[in-house]
Amino acid sequence: MRRKNIALLTRMADAGLSSLDLAKASGIHPVTISHLLNRRQNAKPETAAAIAGALGVDAAGLHLTDGGAA
Repeated sequence: MRRKNIALLTRMADAGLSSLDLAKASGIHPVTISHLLNRRQNAKPETAAAIAGALGVDAAGLHLTDGGAA
């Protein structure tokens, strides 16, 4: 079983955003948000930046790209 992306879930909770809210705020498709939360895919740098911007955090701390997805 895959582990959830706890860093992303925590930042979403801190911001009071659901995955749909985050999708709308970042302009990223809801299915992509789901895949990132469930670690089914890694984010492109521009996707990670959009999500981080919507959350008001640094993208590196979200563990969305190859470097932090393990």
